[in-house]
Amino acid sequence: MFYIFQATAVIGVILVGVWIYLAWMVWKKKTVSRYLKALKTFLLVAGISFVVFNACVILQIVLDLIGKEEPVSFFIALVGLRVFIVATIVGLVIFLIGRLKQAKRIPK
Repeated sequence: MFYIFQATAVIGVILVGVWIYLAWMVWKKKTVSRYLKALKTFLLVAGISFVVFNACVILQIVLDLIGKEEPVSFFIALVGLRVFIVATIVGLVIFLIGRLKQAKRIPK
């Protein structure tokens, strides 16, 4: 059980790092402008789902401490985590496609 938690934590740290990198690239506008809007959208979705995931985890911990059982927040946290993972991966793919298109346009 502990090894599964470690693997999940490592994947989470990598995805948060990727999300921060993509947000930095959007802020610096380092991709093709037609892909920029889609990339911003997926980064926004990833950011919101990350906040929802953390809020639901904190809510679940607080409810466990006071002795109440709330399975809905647990499932919302799982959905938020999955949405964060998918949105981050799709954002990375959009960014890489934009960088490849940009590299093909620049004469060498």
